[in-house]
This record gives sequence, C-alpha cells and structure tokens, in this order.
Amino acid sequence: RTAANVTSTPKPYVSRALVTSATLIMGADENVFYGSSIDLDKPKVMLASNAKSNASEIDLVYVYTFASDEDVLGTPSWANASGFSFVSGWSTYNSTKFYKIPEAVFEQISTKKQMEDLWQETLAIDPSVPVAKNNVIIAKTNKGTLALMKIVRHVPGATGQIEIKVAQ
Repeated sequence: RTAANVTSTPKPYVSRALVTSATLIMGADENVFYGSSIDLDKPKVMLASNAKSNASEIDLVYVYTFASDEDVLGTPSWANASGFSFVSGWSTYNSTKFYKIPEAVFEQISTKKQMEDLWQETLAIDPSVPVAKNNVIIAKTNKGTLALMKIVRHVPGATGQIEIKVAQ
C-alpha cells in the first residue's frame, strides 16, 4: 500500500537487452579467401571444409547462381537441392527461416524485444533471396536466435563477396 492507502500494481518486466553486432565478410561459393557459410548463432563465417564438419551450425550460405546471374543468400537445404557442390555430403542441411525487410529498420533496432516484435514467421517463405548492397534480412536460426543482417558492401560474381553487419 502506498501512503495514500492505494495499492500499486507492479508493471510486468520487459527485457531491454540490447542487441550486439559484428561485421563479417562472406565470399561467394567460388571465393577461396572468404567462407560462404554462416553460423548466425555465434555469428561466424566458415570456409567449405570447416562448414562441412559443422553442418548443423550453418544457417545460411552465400552463392552466385550462373543460371540467374545473381548473388543469393539461401538455406543449406536449398543449396543442396540446387546442386551447389560445396554443400555436398554435409550431415545436416538446415532450413533457416528468413526474409528481407525495409533497409531503414536495421538502424532502428536496438533491443532484442524490438527484434522479437519484428519477426513474422509467415513472411519467411522463400529458401533463398537475391542480395545487393543495403539489403536487410531478418532470420531465425534452428536454435531460435533472431538475427538481422545488413549488406554494407557487395562485390558481385562467383568469386565476389558481401560484408554484412549482423545484429542479435
């Protein structure tokens, strides 16, 4: 009871945990310097040999598709079904849920609660999306981690690369 003899109700706790971020470089599937497989839970990029032995950790892969002349982020499951040889023989092919969101959203997100509010699983219907500079993607890993990715630099092609800022 308060001094005025009125009972106050405590407000429910709302997590204000801040997102953390890292900047990573991913190479397209034929880039020998930068890995094309990303574990968003860490976040960490892996070269093909390391990714194969850690397949259950890989959430997305970055490839260049000659058929459509596009740089693409996709799930390992999609990459395997599409015949990309660098994922051949993996023990697990994750089907991470993800989709593009408006560019401006990335800079507005500062708490994990905001990321949770942003996530809409019904929009995560495509196993791959073409990417370009300033694209923003939200993903939910097989471990339940939500991650935002912004492509801050893009060098197109089979040996190209993207620099991404990952927030989680």
